[in-house]
Amino acid sequence: MAKVLLINPPSETLGPENLRITNVLYPPPPGGIALVAACLEQAGHKVTIEDLVIAPRSEKDLLDAIATTGVDAVGFSVLGPAFYATRQMMRSIRTRFSKIRLFAGNALPSEFPEWFLNEVPECDVVIVGEGEATTVELIENNFASGTAGAMLQGDESFRPRPQLHDLDALPFPAWHLLPYRQYRASPQLLMRSEPTLGIIQSRGCPFSCGFCAQNFAWKKVRKRSVESVADEIARNARDLDIHHFGLYDSIFPLEKDYGEKLYHALEHRNLLGRVRFFCETRVDMVWPSTFEWLQKAGLHLTFLGIESPKENLLAQLDKKSPEVTIRKAVNTLREAGIRTYGLFMIGLPGETAVDREALGRFSRSLSLDVASFGIYSQYAGSPGVRSNPEIRPEDLLDGNWQMDGELGRAQKDLMRSFYLRPSLIARHLWQRDIKMDRMFKGFLQLLPALPAR
Repeated sequence: MAKVLLINPPSETLGPENLRITNVLYPPPPGGIALVAACLEQAGHKVTIEDLVIAPRSEKDLLDAIATTGVDAVGFSVLGPAFYATRQMMRSIRTRFSKIRLFAGNALPSEFPEWFLNEVPECDVVIVGEGEATTVELIENNFASGTAGAMLQGDESFRPRPQLHDLDALPFPAWHLLPYRQYRASPQLLMRSEPTLGIIQSRGCPFSCGFCAQNFAWKKVRKRSVESVADEIARNARDLDIHHFGLYDSIFPLEKDYGEKLYHALEHRNLLGRVRFFCETRVDMVWPSTFEWLQKAGLHLTFLGIESPKENLLAQLDKKSPEVTIRKAVNTLREAGIRTYGLFMIGLPGETAVDREALGRFSRSLSLDVASFGIYSQYAGSPGVRSNPEIRPEDLLDGNWQMDGELGRAQKDLMRSFYLRPSLIARHLWQRDIKMDRMFKGFLQLLPALPAR
């Protein structure tokens, strides 16, 4: 039996102690780490998890904890903005514990394994692609070369691991290893701080939008059975007392009959009226009958990938969202009794200030309950990055969280113009679906900064 520590590292772009995200929002639950941990536990290993985003701790405290538990290996889940923190922690661990094995996975190291191993020589192994089976085999082989899906430092015999075919064969995420009740629905999700966990129904996406990294490791679409999804919801409700969930698929559902199937599966488990959830989808996949069934099953909010009303800007990224389709999707969801969250994007290649003004007017013309205006970013594994040989891994280490610069100011202006409308404020006050302290903090975030004296 091996002792393994898995770490969800913090990001410098979130600010000191991650306050950029924790002051108003809530960090999402790290489902990937929880699933890898479950697989390791299933294989008989001892696993601990440190989520340093939701529970920051000093480097000394972390090293002392490692010394106390006596772990054999430490693994990191690394997205671009967490690179620098990960490298520093790996250096510190290697300096103090020369025999502990260090490994990394997730989008950045998986997409650029040779670069990562070169930049972080303390890292022994990069997990390339899906990490569950590879991590278990790597631990059980004591980090020996030849493990499919594992690129070892200085070993040129790497071979990829075939993707998992049967998602139902995976165990449910090991949420018990995390402070799972601290993962709560953010105010934008229209929930009053209720504990919230994530569920994945599928891997992969049938589309290839240039801004999305969904297919960096999941090149083929695979789906869990509705029975498996319903069983996981039932387990979380029964064993963890969690009754609110996010379906974190990039598109949910992928099939028109899934709503009715999920309704009956939850009905069979006596969960109707006892659980609620949200999901994300494309505007051209909002099928009326499907979402009527999903609403009856517990769906209360749907994220809509709108991005921009300018079709010429989206076309270059292989995405289409005609205005008539967007309006139809929003109205269909409202008629079904489901609230809507519009996902917009600014800073698209070729975008002008005039385009952003048009986007703002368009967002306010829709009957959306909530909206966000993300800044276009390049992500490891996205088609836009893979097709551009001039992009280097170093260019992907900033997640565009900063609020300074032209786009940062435009983002804040768009948020103000959308949220500081009397009609929308009155609606949320009447519905009382956002906790007042969070609403107040969000309001303060939108106010213009006072001039320096």
